[in-house]
Amino acid sequence: QRAQAKLDGLLAGQDPAILQQQFRTLQERQSELKLAVQQHAAQQELDRRLQLIRLEQQSLARQLQDCQSEGEALSKETQKTEELVRALNEHLRTAQVVASLEQHRAQLTEGEPCPLCGSTEHPWASGDGGASELVGIQKRLKQAEDDHRRCLAALEECRRKQERLNAGLLAETRRESDTTTEISKLSAHLRSVTERLGLPGDAGDPLSGASLQTAATNTESELNVLNERLAAIEKAREELARAKDSEFEGERNLQRAKDQLTTCLDEIRRRQDGITETESRIQKGQEKAETLETKIMSMLQPFGESVPEDGAEEKVSTTLGKRRTAYEERYQKAAKLELNRKDAESALTDAEEAV
Repeated sequence: QRAQAKLDGLLAGQDPAILQQQFRTLQERQSELKLAVQQHAAQQELDRRLQLIRLEQQSLARQLQDCQSEGEALSKETQKTEELVRALNEHLRTAQVVASLEQHRAQLTEGEPCPLCGSTEHPWASGDGGASELVGIQKRLKQAEDDHRRCLAALEECRRKQERLNAGLLAETRRESDTTTEISKLSAHLRSVTERLGLPGDAGDPLSGASLQTAATNTESELNVLNERLAAIEKAREELARAKDSEFEGERNLQRAKDQLTTCLDEIRRRQDGITETESRIQKGQEKAETLETKIMSMLQPFGESVPEDGAEEKVSTTLGKRRTAYEERYQKAAKLELNRKDAESALTDAEEAV
């Protein structure tokens, strides 16, 4: 009864099957919350990664803008050097033509027309004929060509750098798109979990990691309490089963004791009947002995103090002695049976108290 009362107190009127279902529901809720906490952490990591991606995009965009500005400057410089090279080449050709007419300079006369161009003025008639200027032009042309090649190489490097930056920016844009898509999926799943579980958000945010962690902690506490209760119920059931087994064993022992008591009572009654019968026989024997003794004494009265012939008195005395001895033995036996009866009654009393 104590074991049953303990089990009823633990159950508190609830069906154990319903408690088991609640336990399974809490386990599923705990699993979903743990997964949601992990997904929320993953979402935060994706948000951090997205910020880094956007920072990288901004850096690449600035580098690309700087590279484009540098490319525009290099293009302008390349164009200038190209124009300079073109102009110097024209100037060089002119100087070379002038230098090739060196033999005609000696034939020019002041005031007379030139046989080649017809001019009467001859500014190139004196001096070295532009030989020193030709050397200067050649040096300047070489420097301009070197500058032009350097500008072309720098411009090509700038274009390759722009291609790399564009490729990197495109890759970061794709990463941003993929990360944003993954964040959206996680957010949708977390929102569905929080709505299904009825979790309140922090400051209107249903995806708060603090609310998810709090809900997971509370669910784990409820699960531990219910688990301890179910374990106590199972233990109480085992105790009740052991108590019922002990009760059944006690009932069997009681039945065996009752059977033994019945057997003992039957034996006592049988012995009491034997004692009663023996006492009756003893009583009858005593009465018969007294009757016989009275008869013998009446038969001896005619002889007075004399002894009858043929030893009649001795025979009678011997016969009476034997009968008295037999009656005394029977009486002792009856007394012994009486003691056995008293012992049996005492054993019966002890057995009844034990029952």
